[in-house]
Amino acid sequence: MSLRATFCLVYLLICSEIGCDTYDLSGNQGKIVKLRLNPTKEYKLPKTPPEDHHKFSLQKKATDRIKAGMNAYYKLVHNITRLPKQLIIINAPARSGTSMLTYILCNHPHICGYGETKVIYDSKESIHSLVSQVCRASRKLWINERYFLDKIVYNKYLHDISVFDDFDVKWIFLLRDPHSTVKSFINYFNKSEQRALHYYDKRLKKLATQAKHLKDQNLKDQNRSLFITYESLTSQTERTLAIITNFLDLDEPLIPSYKHNGAIQRYRAGDHSESIESGKILSKPRKYHVKVSNNTLIKAAEAHNNCQNILKECCLVAETVSSDDSESKVS
Repeated sequence: MSLRATFCLVYLLICSEIGCDTYDLSGNQGKIVKLRLNPTKEYKLPKTPPEDHHKFSLQKKATDRIKAGMNAYYKLVHNITRLPKQLIIINAPARSGTSMLTYILCNHPHICGYGETKVIYDSKESIHSLVSQVCRASRKLWINERYFLDKIVYNKYLHDISVFDDFDVKWIFLLRDPHSTVKSFINYFNKSEQRALHYYDKRLKKLATQAKHLKDQNLKDQNRSLFITYESLTSQTERTLAIITNFLDLDEPLIPSYKHNGAIQRYRAGDHSESIESGKILSKPRKYHVKVSNNTLIKAAEAHNNCQNILKECCLVAETVSSDDSESKVS
């Protein structure tokens, strides 16, 4: 029996129930409880338990058991086949165009992903969690893609970038005009401008620190990290996508349109605005009718400029349109 056939058999033995709509579990007093389970769903006990709390507990327990089996399977595949060969990490602040870039990349046949996995990278073992999470969401039996993709927009998911030192990772740092980013953050998450600025400042400082680490770790190979801007992606689309294609060494070029894959549709990760749902890169920027104080905008622009200067120093640079050229100027 071939290695691949063996793994397929192991997978089916571990996850034989994965395609079933219902699961028969022994309930109270020996009664059979019919459950509809979704292995890609996170079952969390609500503050107010549902009426049928026992059934809910069985759902969560059964789903966790299936996930554990799937995780073991994908870890085994990852260890034996040494796949994926490489990882792609989009590292950026929230509301900076990460969903659009993610969908463009995930539309490529050599890249597997769906967006923000929310894996906490605190050890090398967490890399296996990324592989398992993406495979499980994509309902893949075998790993064929060259790249697995994740995007990180919050510091809590990556405190120490050295976790990735022993892995072959392509880092894409993405920044957007600071005023649009902050206004979009306030508008989308319904946050105060103080909260938005605090998040933005902390996030950009973390990105700068991580870029410096990558530069120090890859003195002999500077082609591990790429810096692009949202403005270059939307205004110089073909050129920017060609640069990303070359950076990732893809056989087929990236194209400025996309369709949501099954994992994206199931998880609904990322932005769901009309511009994103259009399935293509739109050059006309969205206007946010959010009032933000001049002081906040100045501080956001300062944090952005400091981070951008470090990224330009530490990464390959793809931008042709500076993010300073849009809304960043404050009188």
